[in-house]
Amino acid sequence: MKRHRRASAALIMAGLVASVCLTGLQAASSATTHKATPAIRRGGTVIIVSTGATSLDPISPLWPTGSSFGYQIFGALFDPTGTSGSTLAPDLATGYVFTNGYKTLTVTLRSGVKFQDGTAFNAKAVAYNILRDAGTSSDVSQYFTDLTSVTTPSKYTVAIHLSHPDTNLATVLADTNATYIVSPAAVESEGATQFGLFPIGAGPFKVTTNNATEQILSAWPGYYASKTRYLSSLEYLNDGANPTTAYQALASGAVQSFTMIGLGDPPTVLQEAETNPSLKTVKGSDLVYTFLPVNTNKPPFNNPLAREAIDYCTNRAQIATFVQGGFANPAPILAGTSEQYYPGSPGSTKAKLAAANKLQPYQYNVAMGTALVKQLGGLSFQFNELQGQTSVIATALAQQWAQCGINATPNIVGFGQVFGDYATGNFQLSTQISGGIFNGAIYVPLYSVPTAADDAHGFNSPTITNLLDATNLSSNNAALTGIWSRIWGGEDKLAVNIPILSADNYYVDNKCLKGLGFIEAGVIFKSAYYTCTPS
Repeated sequence: MKRHRRASAALIMAGLVASVCLTGLQAASSATTHKATPAIRRGGTVIIVSTGATSLDPISPLWPTGSSFGYQIFGALFDPTGTSGSTLAPDLATGYVFTNGYKTLTVTLRSGVKFQDGTAFNAKAVAYNILRDAGTSSDVSQYFTDLTSVTTPSKYTVAIHLSHPDTNLATVLADTNATYIVSPAAVESEGATQFGLFPIGAGPFKVTTNNATEQILSAWPGYYASKTRYLSSLEYLNDGANPTTAYQALASGAVQSFTMIGLGDPPTVLQEAETNPSLKTVKGSDLVYTFLPVNTNKPPFNNPLAREAIDYCTNRAQIATFVQGGFANPAPILAGTSEQYYPGSPGSTKAKLAAANKLQPYQYNVAMGTALVKQLGGLSFQFNELQGQTSVIATALAQQWAQCGINATPNIVGFGQVFGDYATGNFQLSTQISGGIFNGAIYVPLYSVPTAADDAHGFNSPTITNLLDATNLSSNNAALTGIWSRIWGGEDKLAVNIPILSADNYYVDNKCLKGLGFIEAGVIFKSAYYTCTPS
């Protein structure tokens, strides 16, 4: 059986990006114009309130969760684009093609690109990175478990050869740490520890300061698109971010940009941001979701009736409306409505949810849930909760379950502990946030196959495993839509990875700040600029 890839922590927390603020706007050094915008003010320092970064090496397990560091330092081989995520835009790579029955992926690179240490970005450098990714014990290595070899047919062409078909590999090179190409020379000269502090990529900004309190990234003049990179620097302050105080700073003009999510931030803050006339709010894609991993290896959830009772007693629509203030959607399947292959696509959100509901056999029904609880002789368990708004959602769930006679005892755990518990089986039922990528094949296997650490005590369904394998065998939209409906419907029938809500990212900016690139995992500053001095 093919080993499935493990999703990185950065993807799991996609969308949970901290606030961004601006200081030290510099005077324009020259008159610069842009065809489609007001006059661009070159310079300025964007300060990003961060949760910290122990290592900035993409293969490090200490990679900063939920941050936008990677794109700033390394650029990307491809950028996901479009509302469906099915189109990959060129960046450091210009194109790709699958051959040999999807067992060879050939990538064409942009010529003339340099790393920030002046060495050449070419096929040999990319091959070095892929072999480095595959040969280390890290989140990135999971993407290359089927790697057999890497060849360089030309200076700017690299071919990745696999033992099994994998049509999802192109998405890996756009949406995961595997897209971040490091300078081989810098890795060899600096060593792992030093490189983690001062990594060298080919992106628009270079790390110039890295300590316990901040990371400063300065504009790198050798960036291949430096003419359209206007900011002077980015400063990540490692002091965390409270959504309410971050929004207040944004509203006062001290903060220039703030990325929020309909699941991770209080709906009152989201409402204030949307209605503030001095700010611009851009709604992203419905890709991030919260769900309930269950331990099916021990009581009470080794009994499918206990899992079904949880489903019957969960009113998703009520929580989406009254707890999340309408900033979230009920999730009848393990996906957000913007994902590729979602049932009912490309219809409206309402039509998609109606189609997805047909895959959920245990619709909200207190009478049915109560009957199952009585049949079980009662249902009690410990319910692990993550902190923040996720805990608010968890409290609402426990209150709903109590109406069926279910006793869920809350247990607040840290983000790191929850993954350790998945690996050891030290949990009964937990809350979890995942998603942030259009292609579910990148992260769904993490919680859905027994070889994945986060599903070690979850469930084992050969049918689901085989269907996930099948997503690697085709690029046909109709075929993949059918496969994914069977995956999502199969998990719903088993009442595992019980889906609750999904939500959009919300990008809130001062109107002076323009040109931000919105990748679902964060904000990209390579083309950001100012058209006025923030108030």
